[in-house]
Amino acid sequence: MIINKAETKLLKYVYKHKTVSYKSLKRKFSKYQNLHESIESLVYHHYLIQVGGHQNNLGNPIPITDETLFSMDSLGSSIVESKQWFDTEYVVSHIIVPIVLAVISTLLTLLLTSALSPSQRTNQEAPSQQELHIQEKTL
Repeated sequence: MIINKAETKLLKYVYKHKTVSYKSLKRKFSKYQNLHESIESLVYHHYLIQVGGHQNNLGNPIPITDETLFSMDSLGSSIVESKQWFDTEYVVSHIIVPIVLAVISTLLTLLLTSALSPSQRTNQEAPSQQELHIQEKTL
């Protein structure tokens, strides 16, 4: 089944609210012309679950009323999650972790460079060029 943009919005709404009544869906998607047919199609193709079942014992469809509840099926959840690109996992793995690693590696490099570099004499201990020249003349 090909899911259009309006059906994707409907699935996202149900995904966000866990269980939703048909009345609240009608209120939220009042501009959507084929809401009833879309919901029936999503239930039939197992994107949504009609709480209490969508068929009676004889296999006839149970009519959708204002009190009918819908929740997300696993197939619908996978559709919604595939459309989400900016979530917590993305932020942590692609933004925060690289920044933290860069800062830690920079600090570690600076620390090791200063610790492992040969000891430098301070300016007071090291003789200046002028003092070296004077010492050479006196010898």
